Amino acid sequence: MFWLCLASACQRSHADLQGHVGGSASAVRLPSLTTDAAESSARALCEALHAVAAERKALCCGRAPERLLLDECTRAVGRSLGAGALSSNDAGVAACRAAMQEAVTGCDWVTPGPAPSVAACGGLLTGQLGEGANCRSSLECRAPLHCDGVGATQSGTCQAPRELGAACGAVVDPLAAYALEHELDVLHPLCRDFCSLLSHRCEATPRAGDSCVASVNCARGQHCVAGRCSDAEARTAGESCADAACGVGLRCENRRCVPLARAGEACRSDFECREGGCVVTNAGSSVCGMQCNVSLDALRRPTTPAMRLPLRPRPEGPSENASATRSR
Repeated sequence: MFWLCLASACQRSHADLQGHVGGSASAVRLPSLTTDAAESSARALCEALHAVAAERKALCCGRAPERLLLDECTRAVGRSLGAGALSSNDAGVAACRAAMQEAVTGCDWVTPGPAPSVAACGGLLTGQLGEGANCRSSLECRAPLHCDGVGATQSGTCQAPRELGAACGAVVDPLAAYALEHELDVLHPLCRDFCSLLSHRCEATPRAGDSCVASVNCARGQHCVAGRCSDAEARTAGESCADAACGVGLRCENRRCVPLARAGEACRSDFECREGGCVVTNAGSSVCGMQCNVSLDALRRPTTPAMRLPLRPRPEGPSENASATRSR
């Protein structure tokens, strides 16, 4: 499940919903931080998440660092901290910053997309609101509660995971997007069991062997292989990927797991690179490396693999590009 939002929509939502947390009669009244303390904690977190990578990317690409995500993240997180809806792990924030600095060393990682995902930067914010409380994000709710009804321009209420048969689907959660919380659907699930993005209903957790189109149709820890959910152990370099997914840092090519290309090595698409993007050199060859701007050159090349999933499962084995995407 993807927890994404456009910067403009997130910016509008936090302006529209200012001061709306805790309005429910059942909301728990919590101690709040002073404005200065909340802003200081929020800025430390958001600088670790956004400024470290933005400043390094700007240095690599020879331009001024972007500030929109930093400023909006600071404003959104600071407001929730100040209202007592969130608490921040300050020691964890320091560890996150150090890990992010290490992750963005050099320039080979640079792409037009977000900074590398860093495990140390997850779970730094803890929700403090109880069931029935008004909320601006699922992050503000105590796990496993989620913010039911939240959107880009509206608040919701903290609710327990939904029962089988209830409606569910992707959610726009601005605060979670700014906080780069990739485990939101695990910590604050919409469904008690599993949210199907095909039926948009809460369903029983998929089992190995169930039909699928992509890995998002399968349970956590499973992969969609040859149209069926598989919990087989990920394959290592050189092993067959005809009936299982490749491990981290590998891709499936000609039904064999091969390492993702390193900086300077040949590539055909961004999916084949361990870091950075697939860029065209002055000599006309394509290699993995720093990519500062979005380029359509790769999409125009006839040798570029298709970047979309098949419309139906392929009985003969997983698609090469779908497996490459999973391995990233």
